[in-house]
Amino acid sequence: MNKIILMMTCLMVSVFSDQGKIEPWYIKVKAVEEDGNIRTKIGYKKTKEKSTKEEYISHVTAKVGDTIIFDMSMSSVIAENPHIQFKFDKNIDGDTVDVIITDNKGKSYEGRGKKFNHITDNKLGKNKIIRFSEIDFKKTYPRVWDEANLTKAITKFYGTQKFINENILVCAPNHWAMRGFNVPVQIKSSIDLESIAIFGSGNDLATIAVISIPNHSIIDYSFRINLKRKGKIVVVGKGRDGKLYKNVHYLSVAMSGEFGDIKCHY
Repeated sequence: MNKIILMMTCLMVSVFSDQGKIEPWYIKVKAVEEDGNIRTKIGYKKTKEKSTKEEYISHVTAKVGDTIIFDMSMSSVIAENPHIQFKFDKNIDGDTVDVIITDNKGKSYEGRGKKFNHITDNKLGKNKIIRFSEIDFKKTYPRVWDEANLTKAITKFYGTQKFINENILVCAPNHWAMRGFNVPVQIKSSIDLESIAIFGSGNDLATIAVISIPNHSIIDYSFRINLKRKGKIVVVGKGRDGKLYKNVHYLSVAMSGEFGDIKCHY
């Protein structure tokens, strides 16, 4: 059984446009052992000057071997580079972390990062176009992603079922400068959840992201979101027993000034 001890790669995924010009996505992946598990960081960006605000990554999946370790659907209000972080069991078979990104036009690309033990051995992985995701919530719940009203978006996703206001830890600032760009959010839970949805009232779209949680996952996720104005972040976790858990975090946004301290609460 292979164990991932240390892996840090820079991957480049490219696709040719109709005019034959290359429009590459750059993906950075870093995986390190931490407290007996593997903490993985994923960053990506569009490098071409011709990229527009309408282009964004709407789905990210990560695998080790044939095992899915992370699966996230996103709307356009996610940060341009969300700095995704998550943990997984280091005993999962495989010595590479394969990251699959899908843009909002439906094009998917994979970057394969090769494990290495010396920093001088850093190489670009083999890249190929693929079609893959575990659960694409943008297809299974299409009406949710266009909804601007927070309450209506949550109802479209979960119906009128009652929420349990406990057991989900949310860490985020109470105040954020930079007009709400790149607000850090961390979510942790010890409940056996099958999904986590993140909603917000500070944007033109209420649904920010939905994470599909594989059985073997450690629920410790971090990423960055954008909020245009003050409002609240609502995190809803759905247990494998069908119960719904919720936590609400309030956030004010300023054009400039100091960044608020990170607050964690259940």
